[in-house]
Parts: sequence; C-alpha cells; structure tokens
Amino acid sequence: MKITIQQGEQFPVLWIGDDETKVDGLVYQAGDIDWNRDLSPWYSEKVFKQGEDFAGKADDFLEALLKQDLPEKMIISGYSLAGLFALYSCTKTDRFIGCVSASSSLWYPHFIDYLKVHPLQCQAVYFSLGDKEKNSRNPILNTVEEKTKEVYDMVKEQRKAVFVLNKGNHFTNTTERVENGITWVRDNIH
Repeated sequence: MKITIQQGEQFPVLWIGDDETKVDGLVYQAGDIDWNRDLSPWYSEKVFKQGEDFAGKADDFLEALLKQDLPEKMIISGYSLAGLFALYSCTKTDRFIGCVSASSSLWYPHFIDYLKVHPLQCQAVYFSLGDKEKNSRNPILNTVEEKTKEVYDMVKEQRKAVFVLNKGNHFTNTTERVENGITWVRDNIH
C-alpha cells in the first residue's frame, strides 16, 4: 500500500483512488487497490458478464489503512466503488469526521439494509451522482440514482448531508466532483 502524505488542512483527506486531485491537505492513497476485493464490504456476485465477483475484503483493507501513520481525524473520499467503501468505512470507525461519496456504487446488494442497522459515525456526508448514471442498460446499475436518494434521505436524518446531481454520466468530471465534495464537507464540519 502506497500512501503519500501532504500536510495542510485541519482535517486532511484520505482519498481512496488512483486519480490525483489538487486538494490542499490531502492524504492520498495511491493505487495498490484491487477494487473488487478491497473496496467491497461483503461477498457479492459480479454485475458485469466480463467482470469478477466482489470478494468482500473491505474490513481487511480498512484495517490496513488505519494501521498507517495517518492523522487521528480526517475526511474520507472516494468515487464509484471507492465511494461505497468511504461510506461503509464511516460505519466502522469514528476516525472519519466527514465523507465524500461521489458517484458511489450504492446499488451494491444489501447495502441499504446494512445502513439501517449500522449508523454513520461522521459529521457530514456529500453525495453526488451524474444525471445520466441511471440510464445504464445493466438492471442493477440503473438503480443507482434511486438507491443514492434513499441513502441520502436516511443519512440526512442523522447528519449534515447534501445530494448533488451533476450533468453527465459516471465518467464526467470525476475529479471536479470529488473536489467539490471535499470543499463542502470541510465547510460543514466543526
């Protein structure tokens, strides 16, 4: 696991992903991630014909991350399956004061049921999604907007939360969406 730490903000950001961002105070986790293994909370069958099953090793990956020399309190941020992992991680530890869950895989089987009995421990959550993501031909993936709104409605009852619907599909302006989320979370935690 490769982690590069930049000092700066009061609440630095743990970015789960491979794309670089230009956020000050970033704790950047760069690569060495097997997405279907490390970021999935429990085993689930694949959603793409050519894909692979989800191994459900998020707990192991989170434990390995938290053993690193990281700040005591930080914001966790992820995009796609990493956004799901970010939200899931906030149910496991109070180390994350805020969460950016951008274009997250909230279609993941049984995740909403899990959230109903495992509350988030962070103060603020930013959700975003592209307005065309629900147009997938895949019957599981095309539930993403419905599931994201359902999760947002649950979370906003417990924490500061916002849901932003962006123009575009899953791959449109990914870095900008994450950076906007980090800015919003920093402005909404204390």
